[in-house]
Amino acid sequence: MRRELYTAGATTAEVDDLLLIADSLRLLRHSNSVVERKNRSRRGIKMIVVPAAYVLIGIMVSTFIAVIAQVASPDSWLFPVQKASDNVAVMLHPQYREVIMMRRADQVRELAVNESSARAQLGALTSYMEVADEYKNQPHADYAAFRYCESQLSQAAKTATPQVRQAINRSLYSLDTT
Repeated sequence: MRRELYTAGATTAEVDDLLLIADSLRLLRHSNSVVERKNRSRRGIKMIVVPAAYVLIGIMVSTFIAVIAQVASPDSWLFPVQKASDNVAVMLHPQYREVIMMRRADQVRELAVNESSARAQLGALTSYMEVADEYKNQPHADYAAFRYCESQLSQAAKTATPQVRQAINRSLYSLDTT
């Protein structure tokens, strides 16, 4: 390279300076490739860690919402989440249906005592009946649980509007006769 620089007309001082610059460029190119390799490995890690972090956050938020929904009232926007998480729990542990049935009876009573809308009370009663119908067909059905639910629904009927009271009485009668 020195000869080529002299041939091009460079002086000795210029050739020395240009050769120093050329050596620096060679070192710079080598250090850039090391930095580039590090950057590539960091990008690879980010491509795994960032989506995994989003998934983990999503699972945590979903779990938190499902836990909060367990105390939701049937007239709450979280009630569908409660029903969905209850369905998952029943798939994993079928005997949990008894707990859900008793909770639905409590919810009917709670809505009646709090004088919630007839629509909310009837919706909760419908949800109770769905679970109760499924539960009574189980071989392990506990009739003490039905008596508890009957007690809760009877209390609800005392404070409910005539329309809701009539629906509760029909529900109690349909469970007794089957």
